[in-house]
Amino acid sequence: WLNELLRGEGRGDHAAHPLCICGHPHCNKGRAELRCKDCTGCEGFSAECIVREHERNPLHRVERWNWDLGCFDDVSLRALGLRVYLGRELHPDRICPHPKRAPGKKFVVMDSNGLHDVDLYYCDCGKGQSFPVQLFRMKWLPSTGRLPRTAATFNVMRRYHLLSLESKCSMGEFYKSLVRLTNNTGEPPAV
Repeated sequence: WLNELLRGEGRGDHAAHPLCICGHPHCNKGRAELRCKDCTGCEGFSAECIVREHERNPLHRVERWNWDLGCFDDVSLRALGLRVYLGRELHPDRICPHPKRAPGKKFVVMDSNGLHDVDLYYCDCGKGQSFPVQLFRMKWLPSTGRLPRTAATFNVMRRYHLLSLESKCSMGEFYKSLVRLTNNTGEPPAV
């Protein structure tokens, strides 16, 4: 079992296959250096392909192979170019023709797998609801009713609710656990 654990910490079968394995017809067969920690079997992708694979799962955690050190480093989907567009229910199969970037330099989302810096755009074409309502429809609870810069997923709120009922976990302790999931070095997270 130890060999399999070590294989999973490295590039596994992809060490012999340096090009993207996604199979998408528009794949440019870029360098296979990315993997998702939250998807099953999502290893050996190029940046372009892993972003395309995660348009509907923008809060997954991705790692990039560090060729110099021979290990994986965390990298955000935002850093790879993923943009999250709200109001998709108004524009099926495409984005709003007039998207507007969320206020502030960062938009942070708390999920049960950590804290995420998201490049967020909301629908501003006149058909869409207010920005906080668009967040609610994404199942993200905005931190404020006016120009929020952070949100928590409904999933993380349910998890906190159950933990507080069963283990009397405080919100501060729960938040610290999310910080550690994001970056377990003891340093504050970059998000």
